[in-house]
Amino acid sequence: MPNRLATLVLLSCAVFTLALGKRDQTLLMSFHVETSADEAPKFAFPYPLEPGGATRYFKKIPAFTEDQVQWFYPFKAKDGNSYGAAFKLDRKGTDELLRLSTEHQGRFLLANLPPSRSSLILIDRTVNDGIVVVWEGLSEGQFDLFREKLTEYSNAGPVGTAPPSETGDPGTIPGTEAPIPQPLEQ
Repeated sequence: MPNRLATLVLLSCAVFTLALGKRDQTLLMSFHVETSADEAPKFAFPYPLEPGGATRYFKKIPAFTEDQVQWFYPFKAKDGNSYGAAFKLDRKGTDELLRLSTEHQGRFLLANLPPSRSSLILIDRTVNDGIVVVWEGLSEGQFDLFREKLTEYSNAGPVGTAPPSETGDPGTIPGTEAPIPQPLEQ
């Protein structure tokens, strides 16, 4: 009996230690799907659209994080002051993006990419190629952080072309009809 109690105590301590270790990990990026205010505060958090404006609610548990990103493709944003990036998700992330883009059309996906202000992405169509695009609001410093953990798509070809898309059109960001912006100079 004392051996069982000691084993149970040691096992509990090990599980508790592992749980604490995971809480210290800081996410490089996370993507959260919009939900209803009814889920707050336990399962959702509020996100004010602008000071004094409407508030939207997003699930606390991300739909996907940098762990599901295969590569990223940075580019200069149209606003001329910031940058954007396309993120290609792995199989698990692609399946989740397909599911949520089918079930949550008309809602938003919140791209949390610290230290920049989070970006809202309108889910306006089904996305089946696993590519999510943040069009603006990123900084060059963030790409340095991304490069430490993620693969940057480097075989993009000449300036102004995109990674090969599943449709074979090299002039658009894969999964979109949008022309590819100019890539970053390195």
